[in-house]
Amino acid sequence: MAHYLATGEHLPPPTLPEVRDVLLGHLAHLHAFYGEESGVRIARKHLGWYAKDRPENAAFRAVVNRAESAEAQLRLTRDYFDALVAGAASDFASAA
Repeated sequence: MAHYLATGEHLPPPTLPEVRDVLLGHLAHLHAFYGEESGVRIARKHLGWYAKDRPENAAFRAVVNRAESAEAQLRLTRDYFDALVAGAASDFASAA
């Protein structure tokens, strides 16, 4: 907001690697704050928001929502966003 007020210009949207890194940090903080069991459950809705309007988001949600550990949730999320960055999101659909 400060940039817009100072320049009148919008910043470009965050890159996929930036979104991935913010999301992984967000998940880690949710797991730490709520504990693993509750944190994994609560994180599911956040994952849906981050994946909204991204390729193969339904397949990603179907897989990541079955994760029962923080480690699995983080790994699946990293794999999905890494695939998006690499342009291979369609590969993720085969895992669903």
